[in-house]
Amino acid sequence: MTRFGWLVFLVVLVGISGSIGGWYLIVRNHPPVAAPQAVATTTPQEDLSSSSIYTNGVYGFSIVYPAKDAIAETFAPWRAGAVASGTPLVAFTGSDGSIRVGASKAVKEIQACAKPGPAETALAAVRLGTTTFKAFMHDAVGTDNQERITSYRAIHEKSCVAIESFQPLINGSVATSTGIADIIQSFSFARP
Repeated sequence: MTRFGWLVFLVVLVGISGSIGGWYLIVRNHPPVAAPQAVATTTPQEDLSSSSIYTNGVYGFSIVYPAKDAIAETFAPWRAGAVASGTPLVAFTGSDGSIRVGASKAVKEIQACAKPGPAETALAAVRLGTTTFKAFMHDAVGTDNQERITSYRAIHEKSCVAIESFQPLINGSVATSTGIADIIQSFSFARP
């Protein structure tokens, strides 16, 4: 074989060795991707065919409510016992009471958000979606419309967000309502 022939043979041999070595390094440093695992899912027990979903893009939340409930985006105050101004976001009113959602970016509200007000009793914290809310309760009595107000508050994206239920008091107690509890449990922020 000539000198040129040996040179071509050597170049081909180095190319093949480089290809095999490169393939080996790629396989060794990048193990095969495992097949995706199946995720267990559950089917909701409740019938959602008569439900609607309210979403708020500004504050990034959604909530499921009965389609028959009245919905409003203006009410006052933005939350019961507020210490500063805020924005009313949405209110749902049904036969067993109402729910209001409001938010405030006021510094005073953010400082007071996770603390009970003068007439409020602290309850156990509640997890709604991926966010833990502080819960407070007080009875508004001595008025024509006596009611129990339960307030769920959390600081989310530099705002105090309040979800409040208003249920009528009859002889000092509230009728059991799974509807209001279900609406509140459906609340979820899109961004944790």
